[in-house]
Amino acid sequence: MRDHSLESWTIIGGGHAIHVLCPRYFVAILKQILNGWTIQPSDQTCVHEISIRFDDENYTVDSIVLTKPVRHADLMNAVNEVLINFAYVITALNQNKLLLHCAGYCNGGLLNVVIGQKNRGKSSLMYQKALGGQTIVADDLLLWHPKVGRFTALGLPLRLRRPLLDFNGTTANPAHFFAGKNIAYSKVNAFKVAKIGETFLLDTLWELDDDYSPKKVSILRAPSALKRFVIGDDFTTIVKTKVE
Repeated sequence: MRDHSLESWTIIGGGHAIHVLCPRYFVAILKQILNGWTIQPSDQTCVHEISIRFDDENYTVDSIVLTKPVRHADLMNAVNEVLINFAYVITALNQNKLLLHCAGYCNGGLLNVVIGQKNRGKSSLMYQKALGGQTIVADDLLLWHPKVGRFTALGLPLRLRRPLLDFNGTTANPAHFFAGKNIAYSKVNAFKVAKIGETFLLDTLWELDDDYSPKKVSILRAPSALKRFVIGDDFTTIVKTKVE
């Protein structure tokens, strides 16, 4: 039986430190999927930016950027919520950076950013690139510094919907993923994933169209195209100083 007792943890990476209140087993999962982050126990009296509790057969996730907590019945859905909130909190605490809804990979050391509306196939494309041995910089969320033209990885894993299939139709290697009811996250070292804090300059911007095909966006149009996929302030604004 899982021990749902709450403990304090500090999750550190890329110059960021997030204080989390959660059960020990939750941290064990984060250690297996976060790239370049370190996790260490912290003082129970510290101010927490994120909390995860289990009660009434549900996981309740709260953070300083959520107006109200979010509940999930599935553990991996709760993990997904926490990873998204990592990105939101980091952005909220670093106002010189914007958060992009996009994917990205390195080909020969050159950054390719992929934009597109939800469910256009960004995650599937990143999985294909990962299977090909390329470094995944972002599966869904990426920090952007528009003033200096740089992008920073968040060290988040690949996220795939279940069932997990390789592109030849066979079942993906289960040892590479933590799988929940609806989604799965890649484990550290299963693929090449950029670590938290790694920075890149843009080489090519692609946009996925209605037929899921990537079309190259001209460099002159890149800034305006990227701005269409900036996560809004309503997600990346601090609404309370701490969570309980």
